Amino acid sequence: MTVPLLLSLALGTTIATATEPETAPPSPEPTACDAAIVEANDHDLPADQLNALGMRCYKEKRYNDAGMLFSEALKRDENHALANYNLACVIGLLLKTLGPCDMDYSWEAAPEYLRRAVAKDPKRAARARVDTDLDSLRSMMAFRLAVEGEPKTAQQTANLYDGATLWGDTPGVATMAEVRFARTHPTELTGTVNGWVRDGDFKQIPASGTWRAEGPTIIVDWAARTSPEGTTPGSTETIRLDELNHYGHGGWFTMPDWCNA
Repeated sequence: MTVPLLLSLALGTTIATATEPETAPPSPEPTACDAAIVEANDHDLPADQLNALGMRCYKEKRYNDAGMLFSEALKRDENHALANYNLACVIGLLLKTLGPCDMDYSWEAAPEYLRRAVAKDPKRAARARVDTDLDSLRSMMAFRLAVEGEPKTAQQTANLYDGATLWGDTPGVATMAEVRFARTHPTELTGTVNGWVRDGDFKQIPASGTWRAEGPTIIVDWAARTSPEGTTPGSTETIRLDELNHYGHGGWFTMPDWCNA
């Protein structure tokens, strides 16, 4: 039987196409971050260069790779101002996008990186106050102390507490309290505090009060709290910075214990 010419050509094309080997898609061109990682692996570079390479990855939003390069810079010079600051920014971004317990870096280390950066270059403090990369850390008292330092006057203390959060102890599976401070007015030495504390059944009970700054401390007048267990009378508490973070003894903490709660 004679096969029509057009059908014969079509069959030939089909057979030829079926027998041609598949080719893999071309590999993407290496990016500036890829090249930075290769350069860092192939050479023993000083902190300045490693920090600059880290910025290449940061600009591509490859924050884990950027953090690795900033960390390598700090192995060369642990007080390198820019590497400390940049690593804190990377941690802030990863905390925002991944959450505290699923990131490759310890978010609790960010305030120390900021403290070193500001100690080496005080201009970093002004940058940190407005840098959106650090927004996920901004309400933590540990962040504020790293950027602002210990207050000496009531005005500095009021500035420090305005917008800050303190947390209660985490003796088991639950944080016992969380409260946030706000100033009455940008120039006042007084403000309000609102949040919650847990009762004996671990239920969150609203807590509120007012505060005033006196030197480097604040005095909090807590309102009475009502829970299913009854009413807790109002009370007055003095909060001193040097008494924070005493684990196992109750009191207040400058950072939450998110991943152990």
